[in-house]
Amino acid sequence: MSNNDFTFQIPAQLANMTSLSVLDFSNCQLLQGSVPYLPQLKELAVSSSTLQLNLTRMCLRLWPRLEILDIGGTSVNGSIPSAISNAPLLVKLLASGCKIQGSLPTSITKLFRLQSLDLSNNNITGYLPVSISNLKHLEFLYMYSNNLQGPIPESICGISSLRKIELRGNNLTGTLPSLKTSSISMLNETPLMNNLSGAIPSSVGYCTSLRSLEIDTNNLSGNVPRELGQATSLENLLLNGNALDGTIPAFIGSLADLKILSLRENKFSGSITNLHDLQILDLSVNNLSGSIPRKLDELKMLISRPNETFEVRSYGFQDSGHLELEMVIKGVITQFLRLYNYISGIDLSCNNLVGEIPTEVSLLQALATLNLSHNHLYGKIPASIGNITGLNSLDLSFNKLSEKIPQSLTTIDSLGHLDLSHNILSGRIPTGPHFDTLSIDGSAYENNSLLCGSPLKNICDGDDQSRNTTDVNRPNEVEGDAKEKILFYGVIAVGFGVGFWVPFFILLVKKHTWWFGYRRLIDSVAVKISRCLLKNV
Repeated sequence: MSNNDFTFQIPAQLANMTSLSVLDFSNCQLLQGSVPYLPQLKELAVSSSTLQLNLTRMCLRLWPRLEILDIGGTSVNGSIPSAISNAPLLVKLLASGCKIQGSLPTSITKLFRLQSLDLSNNNITGYLPVSISNLKHLEFLYMYSNNLQGPIPESICGISSLRKIELRGNNLTGTLPSLKTSSISMLNETPLMNNLSGAIPSSVGYCTSLRSLEIDTNNLSGNVPRELGQATSLENLLLNGNALDGTIPAFIGSLADLKILSLRENKFSGSITNLHDLQILDLSVNNLSGSIPRKLDELKMLISRPNETFEVRSYGFQDSGHLELEMVIKGVITQFLRLYNYISGIDLSCNNLVGEIPTEVSLLQALATLNLSHNHLYGKIPASIGNITGLNSLDLSFNKLSEKIPQSLTTIDSLGHLDLSHNILSGRIPTGPHFDTLSIDGSAYENNSLLCGSPLKNICDGDDQSRNTTDVNRPNEVEGDAKEKILFYGVIAVGFGVGFWVPFFILLVKKHTWWFGYRRLIDSVAVKISRCLLKNV
C-alpha cells in the first residue's frame, strides 16, 4: 500500500493475518491508526508518512522474526525504549527524522545481527555507548545531526565490518580514535563535523578502501599525516575549518581518484604544487605563498567541457556519496550535497599569492567558479580568459591587477557574477548585451580609479566631444535613444518572462537535477534574445 496520498486508516483486522511477513505503508502521506501485532512479520515499513508511532508500546511484545524496521520520517516523540531488544533479529533499524529524544539505551547493542543503524536528524542526547563494539556485523552507522556529546569510543574501531560512519552535527569532543588495520579495511566514508581536537591519526592511512574523509569544521591541529597517501581510493578529502598547519601534503598528487580537495580555513603555508585531476580545489583562507602553478593542464576534469546541450542527462552527478561540501559561489557560501558534473571550482582566495595569473587558466573550459581574490597578484588579466566558456563566477578583487579588462569576458554568456574591484585596472570598461547586466551599479569595478565608461561616472577620453555635438547630429541621438529604449523594454520583457516562469517550472518538475541545467538554459536564451533585439534595432 506504499506511495498513496489518500487518507488511510490501518485496519485493526490486519492483526488476524498471522502469516503476514511484509507490511509496507511507506510514503503514505495521510496514514493513521496503529501498527497491529504481527509476530510473523519480517519487514515493517511506514517511513515518510504522518503516522504517530508509539515505539514504546510496540516493543512491549516480542517480534521474533522482524528483520527490517523502517520508520524514518514518522513521529515517535519519545526515546528509543530499552525493550528494542525484543526484536533480536533486526538487520536494519532506520529511524531518521522521527523526533526521537533521550539517550541511546545500551540494550540497542544487543541487536547482534544489526547491519544498518540510522538514527540521524533526531534529538538524541548522551554518549555513544562503549558497548557499540558488540555490533560485530554493523556496516552503516548514521548518527549525524543529533546532540551527542563526549568522545568517540575507542571500541568502535573493533567493528571490522564498518563501512561508513556519519557523526557530523553533534557535540562530540576529544580526539579521533586510533584506527586499527583489522577494523578499517572496508571503511569508505567518515563525515565527522564536531568539536574534535588533536591530530589526525596516522592509522587513517590503513583505510585502503577509504573513498571520502570528511573531518571538517573541528578543532584538529598539526600536520596531515603522510600515511594518508596510502588511501589510494580516496575521492573526497574535506579538512576545511580546522587549525591544521604545515605545507600542502605532497602525496595529494599521487591520489589518482581524488576529485574534491577542500583545505579552506586552516594554517597551511608554502606554495601550491602537485595539482591533479581535481574537480573542486578549495585552498582559500590559508597562508599560502608563491605563484599560481602553470601546470593547469593536469586538471583534466576542468579542461573538457561537458555536453553543451541542456538536456537533463547532461547534468548527472558523480557518485561521490553524501557530501557536506561548502564553497563560496558568487560571493555566497553555498552547500552541496551531491557533486554534479557541471559543478567545478578553484578557490585560492585570502592567501599571500603573488605573480601573474597564468595564461594557462584559459585551458580550463569546464571551470565554473574561479576565485583569486584577496591576494597580491599583479599584471594583466589574460586576454584569453574568455575561452573559459563554462565560467559562472569570477572574482579577482583585492589584488594589484593592471591594464585593460579583456574584451573576451563579454563573450562568456554563462557568467553570472563578476568582481574586479580594488585593483589598478585602467581603460574603458568593455560592453556587451549580457556583460552590461553583471554590475549595473558599478560595484564590480569600484576602487579602480583609472577605469572609465558605463556604469562608472568616470568619462573616457573622447566621450565629451560626442556629447557636445551640433544640432545636425541630434537626429542620430534621437534615433540612438529610441534604440536604447527598445532594447531596454525588450530586456525588461525577457526578465519578466524568466522571473515569472522559473518558479512555476520548479514547482512543476520538483526535481533538483533539472534546476542547474534549466537555469543555464534560461540564461542562454535570455542572452540570445537580447542580442537579437540589439541587432534588429
